[in-house]
Amino acid sequence: MYDIDIKENLPFNNTICTMELKGRDIKKLIERSIDALWGRLQTDGIIYDIVDGEKKIQNIKLKNGDALDLEKKYKVATSDYLADGGDFFSEFQRGCNRRTSNIIIREAIMKTIIK
Repeated sequence: MYDIDIKENLPFNNTICTMELKGRDIKKLIERSIDALWGRLQTDGIIYDIVDGEKKIQNIKLKNGDALDLEKKYKVATSDYLADGGDFFSEFQRGCNRRTSNIIIREAIMKTIIK
């Protein structure tokens, strides 16, 4: 993989943003992304089943096996673009304790992959 490949696939200067979201908002984000024409959200630390023929998910669990608590707040990371509600993911705007870094996602990936 070359740096030009990463630059072509990540052309924007989006930065890493963290926040706390309630479990119900995380569930809604994942369900919204199932139907998204532009692709699904990439997730880590959570697993779920997609109900056949529906735009719903079930059996949502954290990586450690605990069920997602719809009322509990979880720390999540995303791009500043999505955190601002981009691509119609408005649930991110409900997040609290938001922190936007100065770390450009593309540069972080390049540092990790290309050494």
